[in-house]
Amino acid sequence: ATGLTRTTVIALCDELVRLGWLVELADARAAGEYTKGRPARRYELNASAGYVLGVDASARAIVASVSDLRGREVSRETHRLTRSGISEETRSKEVDAVVVRVLESAHVAREHVLCLVVGVPAPTDSAGNAPRGQGYWQRMNPGYAPHFAPLFRYVIVANDAILGAIGEGRYGEGQGVSSYVTFLLREGIGAGFMVDGRPIRGFHGAAGELWMLGLIRGVGVRGIELMIAQCAIGNYDMNVIDSERGLTLAAANEGVADASEVVTDANEGVDRVTTQGSALTGLHSSELTA
Repeated sequence: ATGLTRTTVIALCDELVRLGWLVELADARAAGEYTKGRPARRYELNASAGYVLGVDASARAIVASVSDLRGREVSRETHRLTRSGISEETRSKEVDAVVVRVLESAHVAREHVLCLVVGVPAPTDSAGNAPRGQGYWQRMNPGYAPHFAPLFRYVIVANDAILGAIGEGRYGEGQGVSSYVTFLLREGIGAGFMVDGRPIRGFHGAAGELWMLGLIRGVGVRGIELMIAQCAIGNYDMNVIDSERGLTLAAANEGVADASEVVTDANEGVDRVTTQGSALTGLHSSELTA
């Protein structure tokens, strides 16, 4: 396939084995694949030669995952935030703590991480920085790119909806489609645009920001997580859900169950949804139908 001689290819493969990228297997004769001539030498990628670390730093939770070079997840850590309005410094420290924990549970040294990707619910430019002048965006992305750059070989900080669009093209309904739009419904609503197979960020990374929906009467930009929180608090205030049934929400910004967990439990007919540090009860599928 390379057009190189057998001797050259073997020499290069031996070098890749020495560097740790390849592992040599039994030759074709030993593997039972031998037919005629010299038995072919066989190699495979060393999946543990390096790792990738992904961090989903959303408004209400931080999820970190370590995977090997074949995409197999080695470890995952989830940390619920007590509220979405914590300071930039506190949010950065929380992400640091989750990153340390997931690497420890994976038994992976930081030096063996080839790439760190951080997804944030805020527009980002090509360098991974949030636009200045908007408090929420800066709180969601308190300078992760310059913070992690000295610690990891390669760092990508990007809008979570754009990363969602890339993932949808790799694993979801976007497979085989070059141009499409993916919507991400969390505390707010965001969009990721893929055009001719490439993500579109726009000016200051704001291509997928849908704040203009707030100008349309009866629409708004509330995502599922925020709607669930407001629904639960409203039911609590109206005594539809009482404290004896486990509702521990004291205000809209307090810990709220993850939206995906709430919807999953509701679809399965579970009338009590509990998460670490918070509980959300009395929600049924009928109340989540939009």
